[in-house]
Amino acid sequence: MRTITVALGEKTYNIEIAAGLLDQIGAKARVLSQAVKAAIISDSNVDPLYGERLERSLAASGFEVTRIVFAAGEQSKNLTVLGQVYDELARAGLTRSDLILTLGGGVPGDLGGFAAATFLRGIDFIQVPTSLLAQIDSSVGGKVAIDLPSGKNLAGSFYQPKAVFIDPDLLKTLPLRCMMVWLKRSNTAVFAMPACLLRSLLLKVIRSCWSRRTLLLRPAVISRRGSLKKTNLTQENVCC
Repeated sequence: MRTITVALGEKTYNIEIAAGLLDQIGAKARVLSQAVKAAIISDSNVDPLYGERLERSLAASGFEVTRIVFAAGEQSKNLTVLGQVYDELARAGLTRSDLILTLGGGVPGDLGGFAAATFLRGIDFIQVPTSLLAQIDSSVGGKVAIDLPSGKNLAGSFYQPKAVFIDPDLLKTLPLRCMMVWLKRSNTAVFAMPACLLRSLLLKVIRSCWSRRTLLLRPAVISRRGSLKKTNLTQENVCC
């Protein structure tokens, strides 16, 4: 288990990285929250893979769980889908003392995080990123948003999660093509994250994907080790 503490005063939270972490999230969430109800916000790609496992983990720790699923893709990160998520949160009876978990890549994290930031003027939430780019970039830092017809991420907020739980095993279901595209897109993102987080995460990715011949990741890991010299996360106080 690797733990990174994002030191933000009263908003301090931990990023935890470990293989198999998905099945432990219920117990860890119970330590962080006394919520009665928990809502998992995910998309149609990720929910069939991991939604039920996360629901079981939460239910085993005493949460009443609702799963909210929207169509996968950037096109869902809009006001219409956000309104549908609000409606489902209301129908589930969530209160300000309850909990939201975002499960997926950047879109569920952005849309679900923005729903958490704004529903009932703010509900605690936890990020459970499942894509490479979400694990090394978008889930960390509290940036949540939706797109407007006039542009991307134009309605948003800085709303820190209670925790970020990263399970590198969840990357095993990603197509190799997606892994490489996201690694390429992360060229700039990796310079804005702690070196210890990057090393820990990408080394786990390499090990977990070894049998899937994704060793092309290895040069990227090596080339970045010497380049990451300082932390730049939110206010950027990170302790490894």
